[in-house]
Amino acid sequence: MEPPVPAGLGSLTASQRALADFLRGDADLLGVAAAASPALPEVRYEPRALAAHIAGIPASEKNRLLGLVAADQAIRARTELLRGFRGQPGNQADSRPRRTVAELLDTAWEHRQQREQRAAAQRAAEQALREQQRAEARRKRLDELARDPEAAWAEAERLINTKAPAQYDAAVTLLKDLHELARRPGGQSQEFGRRYAALRQAHSRKPSFITRLDRAGLTTV
Repeated sequence: MEPPVPAGLGSLTASQRALADFLRGDADLLGVAAAASPALPEVRYEPRALAAHIAGIPASEKNRLLGLVAADQAIRARTELLRGFRGQPGNQADSRPRRTVAELLDTAWEHRQQREQRAAAQRAAEQALREQQRAEARRKRLDELARDPEAAWAEAERLINTKAPAQYDAAVTLLKDLHELARRPGGQSQEFGRRYAALRQAHSRKPSFITRLDRAGLTTV
């Protein structure tokens, strides 16, 4: 059977989370345990009630707490003092139904499966959104080229004539765009084929450029 579940497992502090990570605690199993963990009682600072509690602490206990403060353990002294004032939280958890280890592990596995499915669905949705955005950007790019294709052809020639590898890549990208534009309904596919064949022939003595065209799938159009 599972041990008694303390209160507050569903709202761990940063230090408690760091400890769980250090101990390599299973997050899904911890989440299952937290389902049976009562919430921490609401903390209310009542000066009069706290003063009355301090007044009722035996002298020996006060001396011990003061000794902790003197030993540079003021935080520990404060924690113990407030714990005594507020009471130990979570004692009511013992009356809750307790689960077996097998039930805990099975439920944790189900939670893990559901979490991974949600994560996969989220990744798929994000990927679909990115593809949609790329397609929209691509459409706008081609629409822009369609306004002045002659300027695009001239720019491709200019880039090729620089004989710089990086400019070759830019020219190939531009030619691919022009090719896709020509394949649109109502595009001038035959005109593109004629101009592309002439351009390829004019620069046939630039093997680096021709190789880039072939790798881009612009061998024939």
